[in-house]
Amino acid sequence: MLLACGVALIALFCLQPLPLMILFLTAPLLCWLYWYGVTLYQQGTLAKGVTVQSDGQLQWWQSKQPGGKLTPGCLVSEFMVLLRWQSADQRQHQQWLLADQFTDVDFRALARLLNQLSWQQPLNHPAHSTTDTVANQFSITALLGRLRR
Repeated sequence: MLLACGVALIALFCLQPLPLMILFLTAPLLCWLYWYGVTLYQQGTLAKGVTVQSDGQLQWWQSKQPGGKLTPGCLVSEFMVLLRWQSADQRQHQQWLLADQFTDVDFRALARLLNQLSWQQPLNHPAHSTTDTVANQFSITALLGRLRR
């Protein structure tokens, strides 16, 4: 996507009659944008898949990313989700996942689970019962098509 934006900017500058001074000032930006897009494209895949359970446990498949527990602050939009989690060594991690990396059903299930986790009460809250979490045990397993760093 970033590469496409760079190409669109180059096409815009080539088609529009702009003064040479503006072209010389924007050329380094366009070169950097192109270089950045190429380096993002050349990076290998980050993971083959991810499993998220209803209690917020996260596990990556065939990845160097550590698993852990989802923390508050996960974001959901119709195009992407931001996963924020804490690993076993108490380090915070985050990863953006795009909607086209999932099937439609898996993306909707992940978004629904993240929204549900963000609205749940804390586990140490007295109104929270342990039978609620046992009754809601399910997991979302998704294969990630083009997950990049």
